[in-house]
Amino acid sequence: MISSIVPPPPQGTGGTCWPKGGEEESGKINCRQEPDVPKVSAKMSKDDYADLASRWVDNQGKSHAEECYYDAVNRSLCAGIDPNYTLAIWLHESGASNYDLPTRPDIEDFGIHGSQSVPTENFDLQIKYFLTLDMGPHCPDLPYWLSVSTNFLTGGCDPDLQNDIYPITGRMYYGELQATYNLLTGSSLPATIHVPPRGSQCSGSKDGLPDNEYIRPDGVLMECDGPVDENGNFIGNPGGVDPDSSGKPGEPIPGVSCSVAEFVKSTKQCGESWSNMGLPGGSGTICSAGCGPSSVSSILRPINGGWTPNTIIFETGSPYSNMGGEGSSLGDARNSLIDHGFANKVGQVQSCSTDDVSNWIRQGQAVILLANSYTGSSGGTIGHILVAVGIDDAGVIYTKDPYYSNETPFGGSGAIAGKIKELRQCLPVDLGEPCRNKIK
Repeated sequence: MISSIVPPPPQGTGGTCWPKGGEEESGKINCRQEPDVPKVSAKMSKDDYADLASRWVDNQGKSHAEECYYDAVNRSLCAGIDPNYTLAIWLHESGASNYDLPTRPDIEDFGIHGSQSVPTENFDLQIKYFLTLDMGPHCPDLPYWLSVSTNFLTGGCDPDLQNDIYPITGRMYYGELQATYNLLTGSSLPATIHVPPRGSQCSGSKDGLPDNEYIRPDGVLMECDGPVDENGNFIGNPGGVDPDSSGKPGEPIPGVSCSVAEFVKSTKQCGESWSNMGLPGGSGTICSAGCGPSSVSSILRPINGGWTPNTIIFETGSPYSNMGGEGSSLGDARNSLIDHGFANKVGQVQSCSTDDVSNWIRQGQAVILLANSYTGSSGGTIGHILVAVGIDDAGVIYTKDPYYSNETPFGGSGAIAGKIKELRQCLPVDLGEPCRNKIK
């Protein structure tokens, strides 16, 4: 979604929604505050943490530790994340959402950048995305906390690579994280970031909001005249979807000579309101294992914007009804598309080559891919599902990836996060005319 476009209020059985208290100003803190947030504390109390946040930046600007401490702690516990770790990152990255620092023009509350769906100076969306990250296992060749620090800082697994924004390495960040955690707790880093979930008022990803409220993707708290789910869909329709809901158009790829990208809505499994939802199979979340239903969602949402990954997974009769942390198959994707009216448009799951993918795109088809994708520079791979949508005049294939940011995963040298090492299976889906967006 382009951040300057404000989506219309959801419509459906139940009525309409509107910004509660009007549109929020840029940089206005949007955490849950007292008295509407459960008072759950971490090792360091709210008052001591707020005092530390002020001293952290020599009393410059104003942190939002007083306002948001309880929300940060409770959301962490709801997500099963050590709240002391969350507070350490919040302090380290932004001085606890100190938007007035003279040396920092764009404050990333929890260090999340590079995503239009997670803007700077937005506590709610920043922490929501942050709590979906599980970086300890991401770099199996590194010790757990060095993996956490390195992958969080650079997105890769080289502990000696400097960050693009601030010239520090993963090893240096690891040392700073150790020191900050000890300052907050008097203890060394624990074995893992995970703790047993035990927060208060945990209600899916609505974080304890009333039944008639939800938080819009741009961070605005919305109030509705009927019960809604976390995406603003009025509860009562099958799967929480209004059958007459308008679609969300896909994003064309400028300069790509042959493309069906305008028929595929980029849909991320992480950093969204559905990301923290547990899977019906009992392990994993949509963020950790939802690349399959997220790819299906990207094809369905241009038709009906309510067909989000969580809706596709949990609707009655879903082929994903037993899905767990091990992920899903292209067979599941095919069955889901058939269930949503694509019986005459979806092909068969089959082995394939990049030439096959290119030819399908030229025929006006998107191609759902199952591939072994690199997780980073260490060379490790993981089974991953994504959607191929375009090919340029040089033969470069473009994709919409539900997890990685790399849109040309067949190119580049070496092991890069999101690059495809091996193409395993393909599922072509007829979406448009041959060679849409042809550049003369």
